[in-house]
Amino acid sequence: LAEQIKSPVLWEETVRNMIRDGIDTFIEVGPGKTLTGLIRRIDRNVRTYPVSDLAAILEEVKTC
Repeated sequence: LAEQIKSPVLWEETVRNMIRDGIDTFIEVGPGKTLTGLIRRIDRNVRTYPVSDLAAILEEVKTC
């Protein structure tokens, strides 16, 4: 845990690797849209869906 706190987060590299590996849809589960916004800054061509509750998840699944 201590190492995770002081080490850099490789968020952008991780997202870019996922996109390179063929991931084109990201679902952010939880309140807010922070991670969705970060992903959209990295690549505006991927689909992002922020969902905050079960009803929102079910609605997004219907549209996919």
